[in-house]
This record gives sequence, structure tokens and C-alpha cells, in this order.
Amino acid sequence: PPQWARLPADDEPGGTGTYPTISDLDTRAVLEFTADERPRCRCGWQSETSAKPSDIRRINCIVFACQRVYEKRIEVIACPNCPARFLQDAGPDLNSLGLFNYNNKRIVTHELLNQFSAMFTRVEMPFDAFAEIIRRQYSDSGCTTPFMSADVFLSTWFGFVRLQTNGHAFECTLCGPDPDVLVGDGISAGFDLKQLCDCLRPPTTVDE
Repeated sequence: PPQWARLPADDEPGGTGTYPTISDLDTRAVLEFTADERPRCRCGWQSETSAKPSDIRRINCIVFACQRVYEKRIEVIACPNCPARFLQDAGPDLNSLGLFNYNNKRIVTHELLNQFSAMFTRVEMPFDAFAEIIRRQYSDSGCTTPFMSADVFLSTWFGFVRLQTNGHAFECTLCGPDPDVLVGDGISAGFDLKQLCDCLRPPTTVDE
């Protein structure tokens, strides 16, 4: 997760202590495999070795950033696990560049995905509203390529957060950090500690 969402016990991204970002999107023409990287397909297959140069080919992809898109090329190899008729490819992870590779054709910057995470954790931010905000930012910057639909962004964002290691700062003294049953009262507001007293009761308390 991004810096603001990490707990002391959470792993640092890449072990560097700083969140990975890409600073050369304007000049980087090709998103390549790193020297020891093993290609991975969205079906779950991952090569046991790095990609052979003879198997690598380059296809077009679009990188979605906060203000505009970047049309790039990306290195891929054919996925041996997927049926040939699906034409699925295995590509690079790109995490070290601060990019999320959704399907080799749609790449999204961590900055954009974390921007939605920051918004929806502080205010009510539906996916449709966020997608419209990004469309307006694209329009203001003169980008003619439209932003992805809200449904596509929803799938992309959930795919991104599924890869993150999110810790927790509390646990039940009896059940531990992962109880079998959780009960929520639907109240997002809490009581300030200075208002705590013996007679204070939640608004959902039922008098017997």
C-alpha cells in the first residue's frame, strides 16, 4: 500500500522504504522485462525462467496516468497455459516502475490508483465519479484518448489492491486478528475520547 496507508508492521514496497514511481514515461518507449524477471500471465501462469530473447515480441499498450495517457510498446511472450484461440500473453510485472500491468494492453500508474484509494477512504467517492474526474483532467491537459470506463477501472483497481499486503492495527483478544464473524452497526462516525463516560451509548443501542 502507499505510504499513508501503511502500518509499521507492513512490508516496505520493494524493500526500499520509498514507493516506486516512474519518472521517464515521456522518454521510455518500451516497457521491458528486467534481466531476471519471469513472465506472468493473468491466468496465473508464471514462467520458471526469464524470457528467452527469441520468444519476446513487442505489442502496443496504453499507460493511464493522472493527467493523460501514454502510448507505449511492451514486451510479452505467448502464454503456453492459455488456449491458443484466446491469444493471451505473459508480460512484465512493472511494479518496480510504479506501474500496474492489468493485461499487457492496459497499464495504470500506481499514482492514479492510489489517488482513488486516498479519496474513497476520506470521502464518498464512487467509481463513476472518479472516472469522470479523470476524464475532465484528461480534457484539461489536451489528452484526446478517453479514460477507461468506470466498470473497467473498478476491475483494475480491485486487481491492484488484491496484490497489496494490508496489515491491521487491532484484533480481538479472544478471536485474534481474523474472527469468523464480524458485526457492523453501519455507523461511520465515532465518539471522541474526551466525551467518553459511563452513560455514553451508541445510537444503535436498543433499550430492553
